[in-house]
Amino acid sequence: TAFEDIVKFLKAGQASPLIYYEFCRIANEDPQLIHEWADEITVPLAWGAKRHLLTKDTAMVFTYHAGRIKTYKPFVIRSLCSLYGQFGLPDTLQVICSMLIRSDIVSEESSKWYRLAIEKQLRITKIYEYYMQSLRENDETALPHQVIMYFMYDNHLGEREKAILFTSVIRGRETNPAAYKAYSLMIRSFAKKQLEEGKINRNLAVIYTDFMQHTAIDETIAEALPEVMFKHEIVCNNPDMKEVCVVSKELEEETITPLSGGKALIDICTADTTIYLIDDKGNRYLGNNYYTIHKFLRLEGYADRCFELCPHNNKLLAYMFSICEKDYHIDDKMITIRRYAGQYLKLSRYYQRRNLSVLVTYYYEHAEGEFLDEMLLLLDLDIADRATRQKWLELYIVRGMRDKALEAVKKYGYKGVDIKKLSKLCDDEIEESGYKTGNEVLVDIAYAIFREGSYSDNILKYLAKYYIGPADNMIRLWDTIKAFGLDRTEIEEKILAQLVFTENTDESGQKVLLSYLEHGENKTIVKAYVCLISHRYLTDECRIDDRIWEWLWENMVSENNTCRILAMLKRLSYSDSLSDRAKSFCDVKLNEMISKGIVMDFYKRFSGRINLSGGLDDKVILQCTARPGAEIMIRYSFGGDEKNVSAATEVYHGIYVKELSVFSDEEVEYEFFDKKSQPGIILKKGRAGYERSGAADVTRFGMLNTMIKYSRKKDVDKLYGQMEQYIRLDEAAEKLFKML
Repeated sequence: TAFEDIVKFLKAGQASPLIYYEFCRIANEDPQLIHEWADEITVPLAWGAKRHLLTKDTAMVFTYHAGRIKTYKPFVIRSLCSLYGQFGLPDTLQVICSMLIRSDIVSEESSKWYRLAIEKQLRITKIYEYYMQSLRENDETALPHQVIMYFMYDNHLGEREKAILFTSVIRGRETNPAAYKAYSLMIRSFAKKQLEEGKINRNLAVIYTDFMQHTAIDETIAEALPEVMFKHEIVCNNPDMKEVCVVSKELEEETITPLSGGKALIDICTADTTIYLIDDKGNRYLGNNYYTIHKFLRLEGYADRCFELCPHNNKLLAYMFSICEKDYHIDDKMITIRRYAGQYLKLSRYYQRRNLSVLVTYYYEHAEGEFLDEMLLLLDLDIADRATRQKWLELYIVRGMRDKALEAVKKYGYKGVDIKKLSKLCDDEIEESGYKTGNEVLVDIAYAIFREGSYSDNILKYLAKYYIGPADNMIRLWDTIKAFGLDRTEIEEKILAQLVFTENTDESGQKVLLSYLEHGENKTIVKAYVCLISHRYLTDECRIDDRIWEWLWENMVSENNTCRILAMLKRLSYSDSLSDRAKSFCDVKLNEMISKGIVMDFYKRFSGRINLSGGLDDKVILQCTARPGAEIMIRYSFGGDEKNVSAATEVYHGIYVKELSVFSDEEVEYEFFDKKSQPGIILKKGRAGYERSGAADVTRFGMLNTMIKYSRKKDVDKLYGQMEQYIRLDEAAEKLFKML
């Protein structure tokens, strides 16, 4: 027959629309011809079903044979779906669903067939379970009444399917209150379990919201709820984005969550939160045009109760702290929140300072000493600005935390801190530690207090023992200590030692020396300072108090010190009359110095009163002061163009001298300079002429000057007489002395 011939063609691999069409036409005429099932027969029927070429009877035969297929064939399912759309046969729908269930298909497309079969009340094994599995989580379509009734008493669904079921029941509680009531215990039990496990999605959000309306919050719920309360779902369709970063202004650390399938669950606990998307290169992108965000729950109204029962949850703490920062009202509850936030949250530097400032101020103003001390011990002064740091430092002092206060002063200083509080800190620490050891920080504070005039005996005593600073400061301190009648020995010794080291010879230093001479025992420091001012006196850079001269004179014999001897000689050179003791002293010491090569310009003032050796009576002594060890030169001339240059002699520690013989009709011009210094720099310059000697002894130099004087007066007789005396003296010398 024609049908058999066509079947042979099909089995031989022939395929064309014409053959398919003829096969469908013959099958429609006699559907009973289709008594076997093979792909060669199925394909042309599927082709005809797609084009609505099959009759109802043929469709029923096709359905019958399709229902016997054990393997999943997509083109068969598509054909059945097309036939059901054309004829609406229940058997076709049943075969479709059975084939999908047998093949374990739970796609979104299969969901509508399962639902249709349920609504048609077809008896298909596991149809309800597969329908629930095929539903998407975000599908808000109400479930068929049959589904809700089916699972009311026999519910073995998985957690995901239960969430979808319970969500539908909750949403339909107005239209089907009986079902809602029947499911209520299951819903609440399920909600509590999921909540404790910290799970969240859009369906669970609906369930949790309903659950919280009918449940009293206990510790278990209070601990679990904050873990889901602040969850948000972020969706990004850009495949280049790999992570999402959440940055809270109040918190120091950022949170980075990987994107999976373009989605991520993030916690947003504070109002001041910024979201960045991060690509695979680490670049960050800001702006909500890169993503959409969905908040699951709005249960913040339960936050207060959760905090009462479980205050240690960091997410809840961050939320509560954020509220506190925006509320200027301060009460016990907010202080408790701030206290826990400071203890458990890693707040940003700015908010750490703000939070601690509020807590410290509150506890101080409310006289809650125990909490205040606890907060003060937790303070990190590094995070504070200057004003806040000063305030905290003062509280350290008020609360007796001297170690913390001293440590803070050492690190940050005490500028701006109330001077009375500093004085209390200093007094208390001195009372506690005594004067056995010095503390650099304490000394610094003590002097600041002294400078402000807010000192006590303890502070003055401590400074006297340990303070070392600029000479002016130490002398000012010494004046006050002396005025209070306190022991000043140590500070006087320190001042004198510093003055010697810095070569300071101010009059104030001499006052300290005079005071020390009344009770001090350190003779070495006295000698050193007296030697310093004596040298400065020799170089005309210092004036010495008369009482020090008295001490010098009294100690001159026992203290054979060259510098002090020279200073005393210079002072005595100004005296119009010398006592026998002074004259004897000058006679011995002057010639002793001359014998050592120590010659100075003031020696000439002793001429006529003391016999000067070395022919000094007839010489001009030119003197200059410079640095010790320098190579000092003198350039001089006797009124002409010709200039002489020679080295000056360092006779004593920076004092340089040049001895010249100048006749009565001459004047010498001179200038001292340092050979190694910059050219043109003159240390000293001037003019010097002949000085008539007051000595009684006749010298050749003196006789020559007398001849010059008589010659200038044209007194020939006296000139000749002086010349004759000079010749006789010369002849006598030749007879008395012979060259060795």
